[in-house]
Amino acid sequence: MFDFSAVKSTAAKIKKQDDDYSNKILELQKKHQELQTLPIPQDDLVNWLCECVDEKGKEYGNRFKHMIDGVLQGDKSRMRANGYLPVWAPHAGATNYPLPEAICYLFRDQLRDGLKKAVDELDYPKVVGPTRAERVKQIAKVEKDIEKYTNLQTKLRADAKRVGLSLTQSLTAAPAKKAKQPTPVN
Repeated sequence: MFDFSAVKSTAAKIKKQDDDYSNKILELQKKHQELQTLPIPQDDLVNWLCECVDEKGKEYGNRFKHMIDGVLQGDKSRMRANGYLPVWAPHAGATNYPLPEAICYLFRDQLRDGLKKAVDELDYPKVVGPTRAERVKQIAKVEKDIEKYTNLQTKLRADAKRVGLSLTQSLTAAPAKKAKQPTPVN
């Protein structure tokens, strides 16, 4: 006679492996969501804001340097009719004043100090995620792991289906139907 307990045991192991893959995928998806939503550390936020100030001021610095280099080489076309240099808007049209860029360049250190102070005064969350640089690496690793476990689970399910095993149905016997109770007669 055939030993069906071995088949049942193997089917249960396959179902458990499928459940383990599902749980691991859910755990990784939760970690992925957490990495995307937790705030960055306070120092990292300050550095990021300062990078934004630097980036915004960079274009003004380039235009200002270009204007001054031209003047030093004798190019009077860069000067205004009144003899002054357009300090706030070098190489800009009459209506194009890049004031934020100029402020970010000319008052860079004061803005950086002010941003640090403003962030320090925030009621910053106690629980934070990794830095921006580390977060990108961790998210990439988690996404790779999600793909790996999803592929393993897909293969397991395909192999199980190929041999006629359904992992979506219970591997235990269906419960017996409850007998209908007779309706009481009054």
